[in-house]
Amino acid sequence: MGPIESLIALLSALYVTDCWCLVGHGAVVFRSPWLGGWTAGPGLRLATPAGHWVLLQVLPPLGRHAVVDVWPLAVADHVVVNRAAPRDLGGRIHTLSPTVLADTEPVRVEGRRILIGDRELARASSALSARLAVRRLARWRACAPEQRGALIDADLAEAFDVGAVKRRADEALAATRPLLLACNVLFLFLIAVLPVVLWRLGLELTWPYLLGILIAIQAWVLVQFHRTHRALFPAEGAERRLHLFQLAISPPLAVRAVDAAVRDAFVGFHPLAVARVLLSQRECAPRLLHALREVRLGATRIGLPESVRAARAAFDRREALHLDRLARAADLDPEVALAPPAREADVTAYCPLCWTQFARAQGPDGSAGSCADCDGVPLASFSPGN
Repeated sequence: MGPIESLIALLSALYVTDCWCLVGHGAVVFRSPWLGGWTAGPGLRLATPAGHWVLLQVLPPLGRHAVVDVWPLAVADHVVVNRAAPRDLGGRIHTLSPTVLADTEPVRVEGRRILIGDRELARASSALSARLAVRRLARWRACAPEQRGALIDADLAEAFDVGAVKRRADEALAATRPLLLACNVLFLFLIAVLPVVLWRLGLELTWPYLLGILIAIQAWVLVQFHRTHRALFPAEGAERRLHLFQLAISPPLAVRAVDAAVRDAFVGFHPLAVARVLLSQRECAPRLLHALREVRLGATRIGLPESVRAARAAFDRREALHLDRLARAADLDPEVALAPPAREADVTAYCPLCWTQFARAQGPDGSAGSCADCDGVPLASFSPGN
């Protein structure tokens, strides 16, 4: 392989590497193509203990990708616990132990990690998402216990504000259009113009012109990124400067500048509120119904400590009220989420979360059966009439 082929291979490898995005467990990745519209298809995901690696759109016309975390923490009157399923935590299962809100240890952020003292409480999809979770947690800790419930309800109402999500979506689409054009031009230059010119004319005669064009296009991307990020995140100057430095030293990374600008555009909102605005009714409905089942059944998972179960169930009841309203606004009946599925032949039980059906509701030892796919949700028996 000659030097030109090596350069092209290196740029391609760097670009593909930058197309992978690490998100938290349960986070939803919303995708918007070149001319608008949104979807939330799962795409290619690789699960790890730290989260999921998600492959973003690789080929042009490049679009936008926004990551929205589920709330990582469940808060009851006096304690806070990690809301992740035990299977997602892997070796960090100890983070399920409840933390007393009255503890005096400081709450802080270390990258994507949410810490109280030296103990990790949860992990978010980004540092900005983790900082917001810490600010909320600090407010909850600072208020009197009898006032905490009202404060949590107010934060949940803000997270489910569909009108605010709609305004934010309009801002994100408008702010990113010039940047999206610049990133696509840079991509076409790197993937099409640069290889063809090097192949046909060689590097010796063309490099000053190619370098000048690259610098000009990359400067265009940097200027548009600064404007876009400042419009969407006016208070995040330090993060903006870090992104600008990274984009300036890596043209393949600069191609993904739209993702860096839009990734956290919906931080603070609940994924289902964002889905209600961005997705079609057909895409949103099954997500809403599954979320309703999760908040009703997630705390019943076999193996959860009783203290964790109680804290999560209390928080889930608060969230369920907002999900119910969201579902009814979408012309969905929340009770449908808890109704059993249509019974198949020769089955006696079903998982009330994923609706998988089973031949029997007990294990071989007579213990209550549970759904392995849903990380230990107890099975429910069909009633004789079903």
